[in-house]
Formats: sequence, structure tokens, C-alpha cells
Amino acid sequence: MTRRRAFGLTIALSIAASACGSTTTTHSGSARVRVRGIDFPVALAPDGAGGLLFAERVSGRVRRVDAAGRLVPEPVARVAVSVAGQRGLLGVAVDGADRVFAAYTGTGPGRPILVAEVVPESRPVWSGPPSAKLANGGHLVYDPHRARLVIGIGDLLDRARSADPTAPNGKLLLLDPDGPPDQRPAVLSARWNNPFAFALTDAGALWVADNVPGEKACHDKDSVLAMPDCWASR
Repeated sequence: MTRRRAFGLTIALSIAASACGSTTTTHSGSARVRVRGIDFPVALAPDGAGGLLFAERVSGRVRRVDAAGRLVPEPVARVAVSVAGQRGLLGVAVDGADRVFAAYTGTGPGRPILVAEVVPESRPVWSGPPSAKLANGGHLVYDPHRARLVIGIGDLLDRARSADPTAPNGKLLLLDPDGPPDQRPAVLSARWNNPFAFALTDAGALWVADNVPGEKACHDKDSVLAMPDCWASR
């Protein structure tokens, strides 16, 4: 198993454990399960107080599991989301000041991919491209080394634009968490299919699980993983 696949499997197991557990700790094989009654959990993020934040993709709720492993009944925040296809509340991140940010597909014209601060205040950070039925990306982390939010945007079902440096499609983008909603993000990496899960190491390295079809991994000088030669297997 490659390191990229192993990373994706670890995330999948973490989500499955949250979705299928109980309010008391039990064991099933090597998995420890904590809570049940969660609506489509995605985007796990440590909250800085020993707890864990996560997004409920369909409900638009940001929820918290405390340091003792208990699900807090009241959501931390909630955003209005469009949920058709792979849309919804897709990413949650926490910065060094314990501000919480969310990435989601909005309900307005084009159902755009949006980023907003949701705790302690509600404030738009970025108004992104119109979403698609599939391959929206939307995962979000805070990078303390750059003091920036990193958001993954999928190819939005327009593969050719992943190679266009002026288009957000198929990119990892850097956002100023204090910037205006019309900010122009810098491109960190390009030519991704659907970078739906990633995490930063303490040293600042970014590990990405790309939701790409097929078995062949392709490389070029412009990105960690480049997809054009793999798209034919879709």
C-alpha cells in the first residue's frame, strides 16, 4: 500500500468510527468508537482544547466532541448549504487564535464554494467559484507556517482548467483568513482531481489524499500529483 493510500484509509477509518460509534467507548477490532447519531461527518479538526471539531456535510452544522470523547449537544455553528451531489459543508479549520472557519457550498446563484469565519463571529473570508455536482474539494486547514488557510478545490468537472494558473479548478489555494471575500488566493499546488482530504505535519509538509479514479499515479514538475495522463481511466 502506498503512503498516499494509507493516509486516505486512516482518514476514512476516523470518519467511520465517529459515524458508527456509541456514547460509551467500545472496541471493534482496532477501532475505538465514541458517539453515534451523527449526520454524514467529514473534515475532522482538533479544537485546541483537547476536543475535536467536525462538519456534518448535509445539515451544515459544525459540531464538537470534547476532550473526554463526549459529543456536545449544541452545534458550534451552522451554515446554510446546498447539498446536491457532493456539495455541502465540506471543511473546518481552527487557527492559532481558536477562530473556527468553514468551507461549504452556498445556496445562492451558482451555489458557490465559500469560506467563512463561523466562531467567534460570522464573517465571509472568500467567495469562490460555482460548485459542481462532483469534484468540488472543499477541505480546509490552517497553516501556521504561512499564516494562511489552505483550501482544496476539485476540478469542478472541467479538467482542462486544472492546468490554468488563473482558474481555481484542481488547485490547493492559500487564503488570507483576515482577507476580504473577493481576495485572489495564491496557488500552492495544481492539477488535482478532487483533493478532499489533507493534513499538515508539524514540520509544515502537506499530505494530500486525492479522490482520483484509476490506479496510476502521475507526476510532473508543476505539482505533487498531476492527473492528465490518468484521466483516460475515468
